[in-house]
Amino acid sequence: MATEVDYAVEHAVREFLTRETPEIGFLGEKEGVSRTGDGLGCSTR
Repeated sequence: MATEVDYAVEHAVREFLTRETPEIGFLGEKEGVSRTGDGLGCSTR
């Protein structure tokens, strides 16, 4: 069961990583994949 805190933390981490490392993607437990960049940063397999 995910709480509001779970989502808030993942959202904050996602925003930070997007800002600091825009060339890679992020695969989160709660929100899934975002911005895959060159495709080397995350995989959906």
